[in-house]
Amino acid sequence: MLMHAELRLLLALARDHFRNEGFIVDAGAFLGGSTAALGAGLLANPRYRASPRKGVIVSYDLFHTGSVWGTAGMRFFEPGTPKGADFLPQFRANTAFIGDALEIRSGDITQTGPVPAPVEILFIDVAKTCRVNDWVVRHFFPALIPGHSLVIQQDYLWTGWNGWIHATMEHYSDHFEMLDHTESNSVVFRYVKPIPAGEIPEHLVETMSRSRILELQANAMSRFTGRQRDILAESRRQLEEYLAKWHPTP
Repeated sequence: MLMHAELRLLLALARDHFRNEGFIVDAGAFLGGSTAALGAGLLANPRYRASPRKGVIVSYDLFHTGSVWGTAGMRFFEPGTPKGADFLPQFRANTAFIGDALEIRSGDITQTGPVPAPVEILFIDVAKTCRVNDWVVRHFFPALIPGHSLVIQQDYLWTGWNGWIHATMEHYSDHFEMLDHTESNSVVFRYVKPIPAGEIPEHLVETMSRSRILELQANAMSRFTGRQRDILAESRRQLEEYLAKWHPTP
């Protein structure tokens, strides 16, 4: 479910940016598109080839169709595939070429044990809820390497209700710089300054007021023009509906 530009981006980052000092986290792997791109890049990385290691790429997903959002995702399965069907075998087949450089963590990401550290590349396509977003931030951001690590927010330029992603990155805008984007969907950030211990609460966006979340989302919109700004405007409209219904604090 990734665009060709996103696949090329992930391959290039794993090949050219990864120093083979830490890990690549693939958070929201689905059938393995992002994993395969990262794996192809890793296997072409001269630093990794000189000193190969096991479990360098750590891929997370529920790996069942109950986690697939909408008809766009279900088109990858046979008609009549039931909700909750396991697609881990398909993922394994699609990523088998990576070998033991891949570690698979199946299940709820918030229940899959300690996170790998340090993290050089963090691809986030799993922040479909505010709760999961906050967990990812709480546990993975402290594992980032200042001045080096990259965070790719796959749902950033998408017309969804997921404004907690924009709120998160704007809240920590002093600690990240925006490097690039793929016109729609993915935006790449570099972690430039450490976030002090104690400044990543357990529930970052969940405990923000509605007005603060919308303020941060507006800040995110101001960084873009044209089609990207239109995408964020639609995302904001859906965010406002979501907050009015589900977020208790004005």
